[in-house]
Amino acid sequence: MALLVQGLQESAFPGVDSGQFLEYLFFSVTPSNTPAGYVAGGDTLSFVGASPLLTTNQPPIGPVTIQSQSAAAGHSGYLYYYRPATSPTQANGKMQVLTTGASSGAALAELAAGNYPSAITGDTIIGSASFSRS
Repeated sequence: MALLVQGLQESAFPGVDSGQFLEYLFFSVTPSNTPAGYVAGGDTLSFVGASPLLTTNQPPIGPVTIQSQSAAAGHSGYLYYYRPATSPTQANGKMQVLTTGASSGAALAELAAGNYPSAITGDTIIGSASFSRS
C-alpha cells in the first residue's frame, strides 16, 4: 500500500523551500489499514503526490527524516525509517516502522505485517527530504 504524503502548508510557508540547487520538502505521512495495512519491508512512500509543491522529478537525495510529532501523547514509541530503492525514483522508496525488540535490551525489530496499531494510525508523522532541482 502506498502511504499518503502531503506537503506541510501554512499561510506563511508553502511546504517547499527552493534553493539554488536543492528543493527541501517538509511533509506529513498518513498510514492507513486500507487496503492491507503494513507490509514486510515497508510501505511505499511516494513523493509524486507532493506536486505541485515539489517541482522537480528527481528522487530524494541525502537523508530523509521521518518522525513522530504527536502533541497530545508525546511520541508514539515507534521509529520511522526511509529506505530508498536500488534504482530510486520519487515513487518507490519505503517507510519502515521499527519497534522494540522481543526481549529487554534487544535491538529494534521491524513491525510485523498486518494492520497498523492505533498508536501509528493516530500518530502525527512528519518528515523532511531534499531533492536535486531538475
